[in-house]
Amino acid sequence: MNYTGNYQLPQWEKSDRIMMEDFNDMTAKMDASLTQIAAVAAQHGQTIPLLGNCRVQVGSYVGNGHSLDPTKAIHIGYTERPIMILIGGMDGGFGVLIGNCPKGLNLAVGYSRLLSAEWTDTGVDWYNAERSNQLNALGVYYHYIIFLPPKS
Repeated sequence: MNYTGNYQLPQWEKSDRIMMEDFNDMTAKMDASLTQIAAVAAQHGQTIPLLGNCRVQVGSYVGNGHSLDPTKAIHIGYTERPIMILIGGMDGGFGVLIGNCPKGLNLAVGYSRLLSAEWTDTGVDWYNAERSNQLNALGVYYHYIIFLPPKS
């Protein structure tokens, strides 16, 4: 007799004799798993409606080529502190800023660079020592999505 990899349920072959103990053990395991799944599903059914959905704001900017200096940081405004901001550039640059983290990431094929981020109640500023790593290449269009917390 063979057994399944995950739950060790019997898989009989033609030459195997089906034993009542094997069959009862299998149905008991299945019953216990289904009971556990039902309990988790019931818990999620109560919790998920309370989570709500993220709200989003979108926008764009054109890179001005400035870098190397915190006073020339990129600024994105918002109506309230976000959970996360995703930034994508027409040059293939992609950034992730996680709400209130002092560092963000500029992700590109084969590398990632840290962005220095400063959060306020109305916006976030970030910079990096290199223009391409700052998501601020001259004349490049960048689009962003701001994920706001759900309304209570």
